[in-house]
Amino acid sequence: MTVEHSLVNAYKIIQYLKSEPTTYEGVKVFFEKTYSHVFDIVDYSIWKGIILQVSIKLIDNRII
Repeated sequence: MTVEHSLVNAYKIIQYLKSEPTTYEGVKVFFEKTYSHVFDIVDYSIWKGIILQVSIKLIDNRII
């Protein structure tokens, strides 16, 4: 993951956290919009979003 990609994600999550009534809702919107291709198929849960985000980071860094 590049610095630019990380900054874009940080910007997005800050915007979603500001616009949603709760932190949970802000995080949910971030994951659902960022990974809509996944959450259109499977039901959303915060754990799935976290695992997806970590997995992608590990793959990007070639740890897996």
